[in-house]
Amino acid sequence: MNQEKPKRPLSVLLVGCGRASKDHVRAISYFEKRGFLSLDGLVDRDERAIQKLIEKRGRRPMPLVSDDLDKILPQKSFDLTVIATPPKTHANIGMKAIRSGSHLVVEKPLTLDLEEAKSLLQAGEEAGKAIAVGFKYRYIPGVLELKNLIESGALGNIVYGTVVTRWGHDQAYYDQAEWFGTWEAEGGALLNQSVHAL
Repeated sequence: MNQEKPKRPLSVLLVGCGRASKDHVRAISYFEKRGFLSLDGLVDRDERAIQKLIEKRGRRPMPLVSDDLDKILPQKSFDLTVIATPPKTHANIGMKAIRSGSHLVVEKPLTLDLEEAKSLLQAGEEAGKAIAVGFKYRYIPGVLELKNLIESGALGNIVYGTVVTRWGHDQAYYDQAEWFGTWEAEGGALLNQSVHAL
């Protein structure tokens, strides 16, 4: 990986300051300290979530904040938009960010609808913008090793497999937000948990 610092840190907009944003904020902070990124904008409908995130970050420059994406996008040009909102909102937010000139990092799943996903990917390609989906479990060393073994043919011609996932959540997980665990908002267990094994 090329560790050469950019001429200026890439400007990041974080949309969604709740539970899903925690790992993103940690990663952004890591690269901020090294001069690669700058968290310059926060969007969330819940002002308390924004305030809590700002307090956790300490004495860093205050980013632009808003409860409305449409109000913050005209204020600054962001290089990267991180989308950590309910999955049903990803396509709309992603399209707006791409149109504003931003690359995307999107929490999984990319969208809940195949046609929306295709449209979003096409918009990114046409605009020359990268779109990355947060499948963090795919980068665990053991998972990468298994992938390499399968792709190399070292395990033979695999025609069938069984996966047992143990990523269940207790009731406290689902009580965090009204949309957690709903098919309409997050795609159910297949798109929320089991997707890591696909």
